[in-house]
Amino acid sequence: MIKVCPRCKTRERVWDLCRPCNSEYKAEWLAKNPLYNVWRGMKKRCMLKENKDFSRYGGRGIEVCKRWMDYKSFEEDMLPGYKKGLQIDRVDNNKGYSPSNCRWATLYQNNGNKRNNRVVKCNGLTNTVSKWARLLNINVGTLWRRIDTYRWPIEKALITSVKNNNLTK
Repeated sequence: MIKVCPRCKTRERVWDLCRPCNSEYKAEWLAKNPLYNVWRGMKKRCMLKENKDFSRYGGRGIEVCKRWMDYKSFEEDMLPGYKKGLQIDRVDNNKGYSPSNCRWATLYQNNGNKRNNRVVKCNGLTNTVSKWARLLNINVGTLWRRIDTYRWPIEKALITSVKNNNLTK
């Protein structure tokens, strides 16, 4: 798409950088594009040491693949599955952003794929503590207390029913 650089007024195909004047800018039409903002956020987390999240991404070796350094390539690869409200998610959190390691996920799915999640195995099934709580209809705080504070065995923490402490009139 041909756009005019707001700084030097040259007409050129620009996605993120005006080649003649080398000025970086976010054109109005891009600022309203949620996919573009995902791409920019991904690059900032991995490349800018000043970014608040750099230590959890670029600081530990997470990189954006060479192909995705260009917005148009990222858009070609990721636009087909994108829907409003989805987040980019790396399948393997120890690998970088690339077509083979990224997918679109809901906030719920993305939160289940974090390095700091506690994974619990019971009766051959493995889930995060939060997912177990949802599956068993137990308050996640109650489940955490059973496991960490009371030091219950995992099976007991998961199968013990919750007593209803509501007072009746």
